[in-house]
Amino acid sequence: GFNNLSNFNRQFKRYYELTPSQYRKQFSKQKESRVLINPARNTH
Repeated sequence: GFNNLSNFNRQFKRYYELTPSQYRKQFSKQKESRVLINPARNTH
């Protein structure tokens, strides 16, 4: 979990390369709900 909002925002931006508000803005326009996959983060 995250103890404060600033830490959450930093970690979110580091992972998704977008701020939470940028993410919401970009993906709220899509009709289908999808999970964003970060292409820079390959877990295979």
